[in-house]
Amino acid sequence: MKKHPVQLSLLDPLEPAQAATRSWRSAADRARRSKWNAVYDHFQENPAEMDMLMSMAERLRDETRMEVDPQSDLLTEEIAHALCVRMRFHHALDADALTKDKFENAIASAFKDCGYSAIKAPRGNPGHDLTIGDVRYSLKTQADSKIRDAKVDIHKFMELGKGDWSDAPEHFRALSVQVEEHLGRYERILVFRRLKRKTHEVYELVEIPKSLVLAALKLDPVISVESASAIKPATTELVDDDGTVLRLYFDGGGERKLKIKDIRKAACHVHATWSFARRAPI
Repeated sequence: MKKHPVQLSLLDPLEPAQAATRSWRSAADRARRSKWNAVYDHFQENPAEMDMLMSMAERLRDETRMEVDPQSDLLTEEIAHALCVRMRFHHALDADALTKDKFENAIASAFKDCGYSAIKAPRGNPGHDLTIGDVRYSLKTQADSKIRDAKVDIHKFMELGKGDWSDAPEHFRALSVQVEEHLGRYERILVFRRLKRKTHEVYELVEIPKSLVLAALKLDPVISVESASAIKPATTELVDDDGTVLRLYFDGGGERKLKIKDIRKAACHVHATWSFARRAPI
């Protein structure tokens, strides 16, 4: 899965494959220059557009800190940088975090720009959101005001559908089967998180091991009989020697859904983090 960019010195002898890579890069540079020349006259006649373009370019000159886990089998430095560029452009125009739709578009286009197959699922698909190569991914985002560094929360993992909601344990075991079927429609779960910082935008891409969710589904649910709600929720809690690993919360409220709460980030894989100065949108 990993694809590392070729690093060449001008003094290095070129193997045929390297020569082809350098030729491709030269062609790409020429194509960029040609595109710039083609639009330059347009910008000269439209100074407001030129001012906007230059303001965005100035933002891209701000220092960016990016850390990619060298053990990541998902991201290379090249892909992580391509995704970062999209974050920077977004925040040049918008102070709010990337929404799920914008994140899906950003990560798909970042992989495509780096030469990988990345296909978004149709909107509303009851399963995966993105296929990279032959691997299907469920994509989530988190940017709530109560976000915690060490804990991940997925406020809507999946919808649980309509119909009668029973307090019987058999009902929740049936819901667990429904969730397990949902998990079977993709291989991996990614959460794109915007952390709270006063002066910087900080994002991280965290993978939730699907095995942890499946393990929690095997546990007997604890029904919240003391809940004031007429429809009682239920929880399963996966624990180890260090405490809670994650909790599945079967929410029977107005929008019946499964939440995954208190996911211990240390039990997950942080593929990359990004940080850059927060500035007022253009």
